[in-house]
Amino acid sequence: MRRKIATLTPTSVCDCICLMIMFIFERNSYSTLYGFFMFFNAFLESQLVVFILFFE
Repeated sequence: MRRKIATLTPTSVCDCICLMIMFIFERNSYSTLYGFFMFFNAFLESQLVVFILFFE
């Protein structure tokens, strides 16, 4: 299992774009949908978000 740690802030546009591209190219569609859900949910609720994404 791979572990990816992403630190996101409202001004870190590059990090957001890279994270979204990573989700787009992720082969597991469930991980992609879950990742987008967690990304937007956390982005709206916090100014500084640090979360860990788990992929098989």
